[in-house]
Parts: sequence; C-alpha cells; structure tokens
Amino acid sequence: MILSSEKFPVILKSIDYNDAINMSVTGSDKDIAKNTAEYGKFPYPYKVSDAINFIAYSLNMQKIKMEFNFAMYEKDTEKFLGLFGIFNIDYFNKKAEIGYWLGKKYWGEGLGSIGIRMLLNYTFNNLNLNKIYAKSFVFNLRSIHLMESLKFVKEAELRDEVKIGGRYKNLVIYSILKKEYHLKNEKISIEE
Repeated sequence: MILSSEKFPVILKSIDYNDAINMSVTGSDKDIAKNTAEYGKFPYPYKVSDAINFIAYSLNMQKIKMEFNFAMYEKDTEKFLGLFGIFNIDYFNKKAEIGYWLGKKYWGEGLGSIGIRMLLNYTFNNLNLNKIYAKSFVFNLRSIHLMESLKFVKEAELRDEVKIGGRYKNLVIYSILKKEYHLKNEKISIEE
C-alpha cells in the first residue's frame, strides 16, 4: 500500500524486505534508539537482521489488519527517510497508537509532521478510528513539540514507565480525536 498526496514531497509505502538495508543504515543511530519510546524494540546498532525480523512481524500483522508500518521515501529521489507506523489497533474502541522515526539528518525538515498527517488521514478516514495516541519520552522535546503542533492533547505522564540502563524514565501520552483533527480533509491517495 502507498499513501501519497500531490501536496507532499514524500510517500509512505508499506514496508517490505527491500527496505531492510535502508532501515539498518538510516536507523543505526544512538540518538534514534535513545528517543524511540518503544525502547528495547529498537536496538543500537540497528542491524539488517533486526530490520528483517521487524519486517516479517509487520507483514504478518498487516495481513490481519492489526498493524501498518510504512517506509517514508522522497518522491523525486526515492531516498529512504524513516518509518511511520500504526499499531495497538483496537477496532472495538476505535483507537490506535502511532510511532515514527526519521533518519537524523532529516530532523527539523517538517517530514515528521507530513508523515503523521498522512497517518492521521488514513486512520480517521480509512480505518474509521476515533482516537490516535502517541507516546514519547519526556526528554524528547522534538517529538512533544511535533505532537503539540498537530493539536494532540497531553493526556498523561507515565512515571517510571520504562527502565533504561538501570534507571526508570517517564513517558508522556498525547492523543487526538477525529473530531479535533482540523486537516482530515487533506487529500491522501491510497494505492493498494
């Protein structure tokens, strides 16, 4: 599946095994691993075998529509930029979690905002979900600012939620409801 928009210079493409090397090369960065709220699921260094295992898991979850993971690519150059995912999907309560990471050299270029907007449009308009939430470490100010800029609302701070290197770290949870999302009419094309 490919998500795209005439408005954006990138596409989100369902990950496959062809993405493994790009995921490993781009994702093998201490700062990416440190800032990923699913700590421990994103090792450093991020080896090709880690990427292959994640892709296999993701493809199985996508078959049963319980998780969708997308590689972000530049349209013009087909350069790999990072990953965006929808997971912990709860169809009964109509909610899901999103997560993302970008190669460090692409931080601060607005690509996180574009990727999340594409995910939100897909989840609200195609999966018919009502609530999307995301977690971030309290020290990941870039991610917190990104969520706030898209009008996510802080729901909670989870104290001592994750243990890293013998120390506990706090996470924050931000969410947005379908009725609150002001850009839901942005046209996103979906190619199956």
